[in-house]
Amino acid sequence: MSRRIVELLFRHKLLLAVPVAAGLALGIVWATTTQTDRYAARAAILVERPSGAYGTSFFTFDPYRSPAENQSDSMRELLRTNAFSEAVLGRCRTPNTQPQDCPLSIFELRANTLVNPGGTHLVFVDFQSASPVQAKNTVTAVLDEYGLVYTTEVRESAEKATAVYEEQLAIAQENLYKATTELNTYRGDHPDLASIDLENVATISITDAEFVQLLSAVESATTTYDRIRNDLAETRIASSGDSNANYRVLDQPEVPASPLQPSTRTLATKPMLGLVGGLFVSSLLFLVLWRLDRTVRLPSDLAFLKTSVPVMVLPELRSKRRWPASFVRLATAISSGLTSL
Repeated sequence: MSRRIVELLFRHKLLLAVPVAAGLALGIVWATTTQTDRYAARAAILVERPSGAYGTSFFTFDPYRSPAENQSDSMRELLRTNAFSEAVLGRCRTPNTQPQDCPLSIFELRANTLVNPGGTHLVFVDFQSASPVQAKNTVTAVLDEYGLVYTTEVRESAEKATAVYEEQLAIAQENLYKATTELNTYRGDHPDLASIDLENVATISITDAEFVQLLSAVESATTTYDRIRNDLAETRIASSGDSNANYRVLDQPEVPASPLQPSTRTLATKPMLGLVGGLFVSSLLFLVLWRLDRTVRLPSDLAFLKTSVPVMVLPELRSKRRWPASFVRLATAISSGLTSL
């Protein structure tokens, strides 16, 4: 069977090569005629790790990942929402903007917007389009809308947290006052402890266990009070909306002056598709030729005739000279006959 297939391939090699060559040629023409210039606008955002309860993202901050990765994840999640995407398109479509200078749909916005970390603290926001003005306008709209959502979310969260920290600070202040009062009362009842400098108490050997316990309670209450006070100060700054140190746009998007260079993969995709299509057509054509071929060349080709018995097999006779085909067939028959005698 394999010998018959190989023989059929060589006998119809030109016919089978035509679909492959035609598919490759059509793929090259397709790639040439449909190739359009693409422009890309980019913005760079500087992201820092949050120092307190509020930082680069109002989503859950993963401490095991870089600030840029956390920020990129939050921006991608927002782009998947219809509300944020519609708001971006609304910012881009101003009365003075031409229709071709903004994406036509949410699908186009999401398909051409790329948000990727460029390092530990850098996030790049890119948009690719056939219009350089559209690329720049879209990146600007994404940054403006994200800045508004980010600032609003941080401010609202900070306002809620401020009330909680104020309550916690009042309790911590009361505990600190109580611990300090108990320590001073104990020192007043023990004149030998009244002369101890509390700031340098660590350098003094004290054997009074109760005094040490009261002193530790004061230190713990002071630490808790200072921590809550610092957190409250941060939330008040965040709720005012006047500070955004963890998120800052370094490079504003600009109108690209030149188109992107198409990659080798992009240029080769359509010719490869044409080549694959030609191979598929050629395979179908070979299958048809193989199924329709009824030529008898080997004894095995007569297997469908149950009662037939091959008497003679004519060997293949070739000559370097260009003998007529009829002469070659006659010589082959004579040679086979002489061999069988």
